[in-house]
Amino acid sequence: MKQFGFGKAEKLKSSKSISELFTRGNSEFEFPIKLIFQKLENSGIPSKVAFIASKKKYPKAHQRNRIKRILRETYRLNKSDFSKMSITLNCSYNLIIVYVGDVNILFDKTEKAIKSLLLKVSNSNQEK
Repeated sequence: MKQFGFGKAEKLKSSKSISELFTRGNSEFEFPIKLIFQKLENSGIPSKVAFIASKKKYPKAHQRNRIKRILRETYRLNKSDFSKMSITLNCSYNLIIVYVGDVNILFDKTEKAIKSLLLKVSNSNQEK
């Protein structure tokens, strides 16, 4: 796994896993991002992530695509600390990152929100 890559093994695609996350997962919120997560014990696989921008809130495809592109980039740049923490705890996570802000997405605000949410998730599970 590359430090700053975002490969196929890190993408959450399974509809079963996604529906389980929505029903049983925990969530954290920091505007403009909502993070839904589930910890997987004793897993040698990397953490998997999905990105969501609502079709109802952002009706045009180019808006949703731009939002998801920025979310992927901010996660890709800030996942290294989160990955190191999950390796030391010998676990991995399934994550869904949902954007709930305006159409005018700002890279700085989303980066700050994603950093703090990943830190909250790793710290809360480290204490348990």
